[in-house]
Parts: sequence; structure tokens; C-alpha cells
Amino acid sequence: MTTKKIYYLAIVSLFILLLVGCQNDQASPPTTENQQSIQNISYVKQDGDQINASVRRMFKEINEITSISNQQDILMAIQVKPLSQFNEQKIADEVEAYLINTYSDMEVNVSSDYKIFLEINRLKKKIAQKSLSTNEINEAFNSIKTLINPPSDQEE
Repeated sequence: MTTKKIYYLAIVSLFILLLVGCQNDQASPPTTENQQSIQNISYVKQDGDQINASVRRMFKEINEITSISNQQDILMAIQVKPLSQFNEQKIADEVEAYLINTYSDMEVNVSSDYKIFLEINRLKKKIAQKSLSTNEINEAFNSIKTLINPPSDQEE
């Protein structure tokens, strides 16, 4: 008889937990994690939306793109879809070659490194908030460029 009571108690408690858990009517908004996004801010010359959109059309493996450019340089960071992550560096090289052919008058730097992605977004946010001077923007831009292509020490 006691096992029957324990069985009933377990079923009733599970049923109550189910009702309490499903009673919350507040739906959480969709997260940006699941949405594909293209982000850009161009602070001097090239229209970043146009650059990102052209790369997006050419490379279906890309999940997210962020870029920033000045008069001479384009800095771009990409995030690829999960199944393409084994070829992430190859895709970044292909994107860079495509941009070099398309924008031959500019120096192009493309990275698949998430740190670069975050740094470009951080700089873009500060530019949008107008919290940096032109010199500070150029310094931050050049530091990101250095992160992508560190100077080689080939002194012998």
C-alpha cells in the first residue's frame, strides 16, 4: 500500500511541476544568436553595407559579417556556419581574394577570428556613440589592423 501512495505522490508532484512550469505566459524575445546578421559602419569612404552584402551573396557559408573601412583599408571579420568551420580560414582567404579583386584600390584584411569580430564591433559602437575623436578612431583602426596582420620580426 505504501508503494502505491508513493507512486500517486510522484505523479501528482510531476503534474503540479508541469502546470507551474507551463503557466508562465511571458514569451522570451528571439535572440540575436539565432539570427543571421550583417553589421557595418564605414567612417570615411566605402559603404560597408554594400561590401558586406556583396560578400554575403558570394559566400553562402558565412553566418555573420562585420566590417569597417577608412580611405585606404577595409577590415572585415567573418563568422561561418557551423558545418563550414573546418574550412573557416580557407573561406576567409577566399573572401579576402574576392575583396582584393573587387576593391583593388584598397588594402583588404579579412579574419575569421572571433576576437577581431568583437574588436570591430566595439569600435563601430564607439563610433556610433560619437565617443571617439578622429585620431582615436584611427588608432583603434590601426590596432585592429595590427591584430589581423601582426608585424613580422625577420631581423637576423
